[in-house]
Amino acid sequence: MQLILWTAGLAVGSGGRAGLTKLLAVVLVGILLMGMVAPQPAYAQGGLLSGITGILNALNGAAAALQNFINNVMRPILQSISAAASAVQNILGTLRNFFEQVVWPVSEINRIRALVQQLIAQFSGALNTLYGINVSSAQLPNPRQLETIMPPTRNHHAEQESRRPGRAKDRLRSDLWSRSRSRRRAS
Repeated sequence: MQLILWTAGLAVGSGGRAGLTKLLAVVLVGILLMGMVAPQPAYAQGGLLSGITGILNALNGAAAALQNFINNVMRPILQSISAAASAVQNILGTLRNFFEQVVWPVSEINRIRALVQQLIAQFSGALNTLYGINVSSAQLPNPRQLETIMPPTRNHHAEQESRRPGRAKDRLRSDLWSRSRSRRRAS
């Protein structure tokens, strides 16, 4: 621009000489041609600030695309999963209530447990005295000997003998076998 002003000033100051006017015309045509061939850069092109702005705009676009993906694709999927999970939770709660109220009613179980404890407390003394009674009822020698081998004094003795299945039977068999042999020898 300064070049145009200097050339115009020289042309006017020289009193309109023909050579300077032609020079002015050639310079103006040259400037116009250069402006057409190589346009001046815009302010947004080039520079450090415009590069950072471009990177931030690209990141902003990627974040917007990700947000749209989450809102349009993932949110409906997660909402359907949440609805299914709450439906399953409602079904399990209904089943738990059914089992607690109908199949295994907790209040009835607690009531029966208290009743059993009351019955145990009420009858334990009488049952202990019954267990302590000697019930040896044998009169003949062989049954008396059987009662000494298998003492019926308490219930747990019978349980212990039943846990050791062969002992009492083996003693009884050996006693009966030896007696039957001694009778055979005697006769």
